[in-house]
Amino acid sequence: MQINQYSEYSKIAVLNIWKRGGDGHDEDEIFRLLDSGKEVKEYIYAMPQEWELPPTEYLEKLKEYAEKSKFKMTIVTGGLVDSYVKNLWFLTPEEIMTKYSFIKVVSYPWFCLKRTREQLFSQSMNKEYENYPSLFSDQDYKFHFITMNHEPHVWRCEMMDLLAKYNLLNNNAVTWRLFNSRYKFKYWEPETRTLSDNFSELHCTDVSLLPLEYDQSFAQLISESTVYCTFFTEKTTNALAKGKPFLVCGPAGYHENLRKFGFELYDEIFNYSFDSEPDQTKRFEKCIANLLKLSKIPKDQLHLLRDKIKDKLIHNQQRIESIYFDTSFMSEYSYKICEHYEKTGEWLDDGLYSENYVYMNKLREELNKNL
Repeated sequence: MQINQYSEYSKIAVLNIWKRGGDGHDEDEIFRLLDSGKEVKEYIYAMPQEWELPPTEYLEKLKEYAEKSKFKMTIVTGGLVDSYVKNLWFLTPEEIMTKYSFIKVVSYPWFCLKRTREQLFSQSMNKEYENYPSLFSDQDYKFHFITMNHEPHVWRCEMMDLLAKYNLLNNNAVTWRLFNSRYKFKYWEPETRTLSDNFSELHCTDVSLLPLEYDQSFAQLISESTVYCTFFTEKTTNALAKGKPFLVCGPAGYHENLRKFGFELYDEIFNYSFDSEPDQTKRFEKCIANLLKLSKIPKDQLHLLRDKIKDKLIHNQQRIESIYFDTSFMSEYSYKICEHYEKTGEWLDDGLYSENYVYMNKLREELNKNL
């Protein structure tokens, strides 16, 4: 399948930055399409799997073409549009839409959640995972928390440094695989730390596959993929879906945004006052203070904490299912692609396979009601 999809019928061109199956992408293909004389009414730059936005140089080049061809552009991001913070490295959605009048930036925050949910469902059908402990089975916890890290982003380095400051690394399930020379550690000498999953050897693309230590840990400390906006990834989805209490070292307001979308926070065992702290170091330190407090509780008593939040854990699992199957949680972009398919039989973005499934099921239900 072509990286870019172009419809002669609607004059829509789609570039999905990360196609299903890892086909890669070619951002310059839109220019070749325009140079060939094809009419483009709308150019959709789809990247719901990511939070990053196109670089200014690319937008400037597009602006030149848009002035000639009069097309509109929609950028689809996985980050919440109104959560981006101003920075020195890239324009925020608000800045892009102000500077480039032909561009609209829309958010589709549920792509990673839906993809992870599908992988978890497939995993549950695999006999290899039948022995995974059920959500509320009597679990003998070996660790107070787990934190899994791959790319050594600067904010993850700071999180690890603060964990070392409070002596929380050695007796918990922690991974660290790569190094970042830009961050100067104060409390920790970086070293490779692995768990039972052999991730570095497997190079596993199934983001729902987790090490055995995951179920052996009471809670999870999540270092999200960015601190520049709220971006819900497989990291948070796994914790919600598997009934794992968690805290996120990420941007300010991350937990509050979860609450706004109907997820429940575990106020009975965590203090979320850190979530509104604008200073990153102070926010991370206050977040980790929760784990320091947790570490004082004997492991054989942790199940009592889990029982306190049992109803919330179940609610959050059910909330994932609601978001997955409810078409009101589809993005404007998803509807456009699905409705185009309904009219023409052309599927412009095969990265939206879950949306196609849910949307078509909805159409069938409505059709059956009218029979």
